[in-house]
Amino acid sequence: MSRSIPDARWRGFLAVVALACAIAAVGPARPAAAQDSGGEFAVGPKDLLDIRVFEIPELNLEARVSDSGTVNLPLLGEIPVAGMTAGQIRERLETTLKEKYVNRANVTVVVKELADPSWCVEVEADAIVAA
Repeated sequence: MSRSIPDARWRGFLAVVALACAIAAVGPARPAAAQDSGGEFAVGPKDLLDIRVFEIPELNLEARVSDSGTVNLPLLGEIPVAGMTAGQIRERLETTLKEKYVNRANVTVVVKELADPSWCVEVEADAIVAA
């Protein structure tokens, strides 16, 4: 013999599942301290960056931020980036390239993947048996 689930419990369970799915669809959140006033996130360890340098294809790459907060780039070596936004990283790379190699540098930095696991959805429910 099976029990039926009271309508209120079933609706509550579905609401929790829907909320969990909505949060998961948005993606991982960063702590407020890791977000600057312009809405950009500060880069952290294990984040994936897409770095493009106009007219220098040898420098175009995807780079994962190391545990120590750096990325290893051709010609430039290890560059500290932890705590910086994509815009700040772009400025640093453009400045470094101008100082060492080119007269003008046009760099694009995109954070492709946030690896911060600081969010979690926890769902607790009693055993549910449907008819």
